[in-house]
Amino acid sequence: MQVPFFFSILFLCVLSGPTKLASAPSEYVQLRAQNGDLVLGEFYPTTSLGKAPTIFMLHGCGGLWRDDGTLGSRFKLWRDLFLEQGYHVFLLDSFTGRNAASQCKVKNHERVARANVERPQDVLLGLGWLKNDQRVDPQKIVLGGWSNGAMTMLWTMANKQSEPGAFFKAAFGFYPGCKKILREKPHYKPSIETLLLLAKEDNWTYAAPCERLVRDSNKNGVARMSVVTFPGAYHGFDNPDMPLREITVAGGRKVFLGSNEQARIRAQQHILQFLSVVLE
Repeated sequence: MQVPFFFSILFLCVLSGPTKLASAPSEYVQLRAQNGDLVLGEFYPTTSLGKAPTIFMLHGCGGLWRDDGTLGSRFKLWRDLFLEQGYHVFLLDSFTGRNAASQCKVKNHERVARANVERPQDVLLGLGWLKNDQRVDPQKIVLGGWSNGAMTMLWTMANKQSEPGAFFKAAFGFYPGCKKILREKPHYKPSIETLLLLAKEDNWTYAAPCERLVRDSNKNGVARMSVVTFPGAYHGFDNPDMPLREITVAGGRKVFLGSNEQARIRAQQHILQFLSVVLE
């Protein structure tokens, strides 16, 4: 996908320094799942006047927060980028309210908030809250996820059939795991336009199953899915400060993750272009 020149200029302006980050502090949101679980969120209003589009962000298996309680650098980077563009930002936290720390070493079916069960329910709670906020344009809410959050995004669309205008406007996801949804949803058809951004060298959530999901979905019709796979990139490539390293995850698997500046910059360009089209 070729990025138009004016989007490149826009992106360079964003990188050059903040111009109008949110003037208001974040707002703490508490929601209750049907089973009584506490689901938390943080809403960051933009300075734009009137109703504005909102980017709804979903964390991965490591959660949103660092050990010191500050927002993880990847989510801070994307939050600030979206605020710069005049979008509200909503961060949904599926772990803290459930007293859960990182779930990356826990098998998927044993996690306190699973990507195909509890987390999609959390998403719908957050969506309902946003649609009732007078600052939010209810027709322009975009769902975005990272890793397990991107898997949650895919399962949310698989499990929810809504009338136009009652759901999200569009969705994007970074390096989800697609094997399970391919196996259990062979006729997967998202109802909204979706962009996946994958890492070619990812040995945690492999790119190939997601590329197949996009091909099969587009054959099934309904809304279009697009995919961009970044060569030389590993899981977590859009993190601004993660040296390449090997970690142990669920099942004792050894996987690599780490930043890739070139891929991160290209991914930001793709996301800005995607949003400008779906939110026009």
